[in-house]
Amino acid sequence: MKISALGRGGSSPLSACFHPSATAINDDLPSSLPSPSNPSYISASGDPTATCHYLTNVGVFFLSWSQSFLRRSLHLHFYSCNSTNCYLHSPDCYRHSIPFAFRLEIKPLTFWRKQGSKKISRKPDIRVVWDLTHARFGSGPDPESGFYVAVFVSGEVGLLIGEGNLKQRPRRQILVSKKENLFGNRVYSTKIKIQGKLREISIDIKVVNNDANLRFSVEDKSVLKINQLQWKFRGNSKIVIDGVTIQIIWDVYNWLFSDKDKVKPDKVPAVFLLRFENQDVEGNDVLMMNKRVRDDVVLRKENSRTPSFWGTSYGHWCSSRMSSVMEWPSCREEDERSFGSKSWFSLIIYAWRK
Repeated sequence: MKISALGRGGSSPLSACFHPSATAINDDLPSSLPSPSNPSYISASGDPTATCHYLTNVGVFFLSWSQSFLRRSLHLHFYSCNSTNCYLHSPDCYRHSIPFAFRLEIKPLTFWRKQGSKKISRKPDIRVVWDLTHARFGSGPDPESGFYVAVFVSGEVGLLIGEGNLKQRPRRQILVSKKENLFGNRVYSTKIKIQGKLREISIDIKVVNNDANLRFSVEDKSVLKINQLQWKFRGNSKIVIDGVTIQIIWDVYNWLFSDKDKVKPDKVPAVFLLRFENQDVEGNDVLMMNKRVRDDVVLRKENSRTPSFWGTSYGHWCSSRMSSVMEWPSCREEDERSFGSKSWFSLIIYAWRK
């Protein structure tokens, strides 16, 4: 595994994907997605979750796995939209789209349907097919191998996750981001594929008296360490692992400086974002729009003067007005880059104290 560092503490803006969680699903879904100004990632359940955001030719999917003491569950949100604006996170698509939902409870101690299908809509015809008979789970809430979940929309495969041996494949499927809620006391770990190899990424936050430091490791090898965290509670840096450039962004302000009389440390998370550049994510088809079409979409988006619905970027780190990563302004330049010649994937981690 080849590792190298590219720099630290840059002030260039970087757009990110902070998306509403699909872990708390009701039978009656709202007609529109929740506003980023009121993030829904905060959950009182305290359960680890992993939510993936996919863009496809039939619409947008949020696939969420959650884990509790005696069970796991799968939640799926589907927003049907065929507009090109979906690929630039336009809110107009979602305001006029119809949300559909599916839930599967995984109960190892009782009978549950490990394999099956369910129609969740008649018009349009939407059917979910799954096979978790040989699913292998690690320490996280989502399975690592031996499973598949597919969604058919009007007879077409709109989404395929896992190792399904289907003749038909999605025409376009892009994994934009994965968001995880992790719980621990000091070390937080997750796994992700880098260049086809499953790698364990660990975040170690050490606080002793008035001194704090932060360490990022890949396969138990330290790739980045930040000392004097009380002065560098927000920042960014770049590293290269196996030829993949990873921009690491962190925000631990709430952990270090929140008013303990009003907000307990276990009620607010530290937030980390790892953005993988030119990373071939398994199951992805990189979106490549020709320049004329892309410029036309961006121009129409700009003329509408509507702020990006999902877009939240990482502005200048020295600004004292930015008290949370959720408040960083949007950046059209990075939206264009994400859908140009480069491919991006974002891993967003909310680290909660037990």
